[in-house]
Amino acid sequence: MYGVVLMLGLHAASVTRPHVLSPDALRVRKGAHLDLRIPLALITTVRLHADQPAELLAALKERLGARPPHAGAN
Repeated sequence: MYGVVLMLGLHAASVTRPHVLSPDALRVRKGAHLDLRIPLALITTVRLHADQPAELLAALKERLGARPPHAGAN
């Protein structure tokens, strides 16, 4: 029973703590275990994966202010 409760808690943490794109940084999160802040100035390449909507790539490129050199759908 404890294992089921633990798995539900880990899933809930993943759902309620998604990645966040702010005006100055990208926060990459994995549940309650990882919260990594990456300044947008350090991001040089943006790539679209098949399981991500195109709107996410467009929003990131817009916030970066310019098209990254290798941005595009792969």
